[in-house]
Amino acid sequence: MYEVFDQVITEMKERLEPQEFQRWFRPLYSLYSSDSSLTIQVPNIFFKSWITDYYLSDLKRIASDLAGEEIDISLDVIQKDTIDRPSLKKAEKTRDLAPGETAYGTGLNDKLNFDNFIVGKSNQLAHVASEAVASRAAVYNPLFIYGPSGLGKTHLLNAIGNTLLIREHNTEVVYLSSEKFTN
Repeated sequence: MYEVFDQVITEMKERLEPQEFQRWFRPLYSLYSSDSSLTIQVPNIFFKSWITDYYLSDLKRIASDLAGEEIDISLDVIQKDTIDRPSLKKAEKTRDLAPGETAYGTGLNDKLNFDNFIVGKSNQLAHVASEAVASRAAVYNPLFIYGPSGLGKTHLLNAIGNTLLIREHNTEVVYLSSEKFTN
């Protein structure tokens, strides 16, 4: 069945634009297979949702055609501890890290929290959504905050990170500006 996975990926490569294939299919791996099923490993829940919505029916049809029988395909998200993060280079560990601190440094400003955030009409929705994310009461993945300068976007992102570090000591948080992220 692993050969079927390789053939399905090859078929999708021929059907899709190169950038689309690179984005959605390069990170996939065949995790498990049996005579009539195939489990594909995806990097995160967003990939799982996107592939389910836009590609899963094609994948099942191609796999079934190649195998000559109905093939069930399931998507499994990579567990956090198995993810290789080549884009973040760990600094050499020179001391023990405090709870919530990463070897990358958090990049957070610890003075920015929900207690000293000023809520107004223009940022009320963003504030409520940010507090829900920080308390894990709701899942907004991704949480997208957009607005003009000076409304508290950076403050809210730092507040989410700082709150998570306080409440969940095993959480890793890295805050990067868009400039640092793209470079």
